[in-house]
Amino acid sequence: MGVPPLAPSAPPPPVPPRPSGDVPHIPRRDVPDGRLPSPVERLRTRFPGVHFWWGVFTFSWWAYVPAPGLGRLIEAPTPDALAHRLTHLHTRSGL
Repeated sequence: MGVPPLAPSAPPPPVPPRPSGDVPHIPRRDVPDGRLPSPVERLRTRFPGVHFWWGVFTFSWWAYVPAPGLGRLIEAPTPDALAHRLTHLHTRSGL
């Protein structure tokens, strides 16, 4: 008995581009889109010395607050929520 021939395989489906803060296919309205001022610029103006970024894999907004030791890493779903958490942190701990 012979083995039936293999059917030709179809090409793999196209892989969508990795999400990043500047691609239009991310279904989030609070993702950086290149317009000025960007959410990061607004946050930097309001909280000088804090480092901000959009997590391209977590789909979250992040802030690193330098402090004694390792500092603090804060995550939030939107820039406004991140600002609220930073304000609360500053009020509570004085950072």
